[in-house]
Amino acid sequence: MDIYPCSSGRFLDNDTRNSFYGACLYGNNKKRTFCDRRPVFNFCIWHLYCLLVEMGGRKNKSIMKKFIRSIVFALQGIKQFFSRDRNGKIQIVIGVTAIALGFTVSLSSFQWLLVLFCIGLVISLEMINSAIERYCDLVTTEFHPGIKIIKDVAAGAVLVASIMSLVIGLIIFIPALVELLNHIR
Repeated sequence: MDIYPCSSGRFLDNDTRNSFYGACLYGNNKKRTFCDRRPVFNFCIWHLYCLLVEMGGRKNKSIMKKFIRSIVFALQGIKQFFSRDRNGKIQIVIGVTAIALGFTVSLSSFQWLLVLFCIGLVISLEMINSAIERYCDLVTTEFHPGIKIIKDVAAGAVLVASIMSLVIGLIIFIPALVELLNHIR
């Protein structure tokens, strides 16, 4: 009773080799149900219902344990990144500085959204860049032109996000700082 998604957005039943648009395993009996309606964006309300029923069953505790364990692993990764990566430390200092400056100049809600989004984007891309570089270093310690391209593109993504965040920061903070300085005089 193995069901796998096909490349066409349909599902393939390994037992019968039949292809259909949807399948759910739900309840304690693992009853198989099919949805022959073509889902919009490969989604069907019936599938969502089956998922919610499944999560509410006996497996809820094991699902939560796996979820909590995943969060712990993610937090360990974040801790390792900020404790070992030089660029991560620089990015967190810049992010904390931007947040402190935001409190100083009293940003609007929309400006806060932009600043926090930029901080999160740059730090996330820096973490991905760091993971890619570490993985490439595990693959080979010798120079390889393909590895160089991979590392350069990942670093370039961080640079593009950093430059765009700097521009957004200047657009937000320069008028706010000018207004703050005029108010102080």
